[in-house]
Amino acid sequence: MKLLVKKHNVGGTVLLAMCDPEVIGRTLNGPSNAKIAVKPAFYGDQEIDVEDLKDELRGAVSINAIGKKSVEFLLECGYGSSRSVIVFEDVPHLIFMKI
Repeated sequence: MKLLVKKHNVGGTVLLAMCDPEVIGRTLNGPSNAKIAVKPAFYGDQEIDVEDLKDELRGAVSINAIGKKSVEFLLECGYGSSRSVIVFEDVPHLIFMKI
């Protein structure tokens, strides 16, 4: 399985954005009139195999995932909780931060 990934360095902190390829380019409506635009500029356009992605996860302080495959993968790797998932239309979204 491959996901889209982009690494952001913000003040020496690594934020990893990841999404399912099929949600890139969509704007999704969520709870309380929230919207999220799944843009390549943030989520990237580089496909990466999930096995290679595990190394990237370890180095990130913050992880932003959107899409069923991305969120399920993140949860299976022990990042976050299903209680923290927010659904935008039919698409789950999870933000995880290491403290």
